[in-house]
Amino acid sequence: MNLTIVGSGSSGNTAILQNDDEALIIDCGIPVMEVKKALGFNVRKIVGALCTHIHEDHHRYVKDYDRMNVPVFEPYNSEMDKQVRRYGNFVIKAFRLQHDVPCFGFYINHPEMG
Repeated sequence: MNLTIVGSGSSGNTAILQNDDEALIIDCGIPVMEVKKALGFNVRKIVGALCTHIHEDHHRYVKDYDRMNVPVFEPYNSEMDKQVRRYGNFVIKAFRLQHDVPCFGFYINHPEMG
């Protein structure tokens, strides 16, 4: 399992947690073309995307993932009893964080992570 930081900072935040077969996008603040490049254009391996909160540097490109039919987990738009999701072999549980807007972190489990 590898973690690739595509971008981090006020201009945009996106990371990719991936193995050879699956990729999970964490935050949607960097243009999708940059994510595609980071994946060697193997977008079929994207099983889902997570978005921590609605600030533009984390949320700006959510609609692009929607257009690609990639499920996006936005826990700030969900009821608390729906805060666990499964994308491919990734099991994700959201938890609340303190910020100036509703914000969530994620416990991420995958068989390759032990």
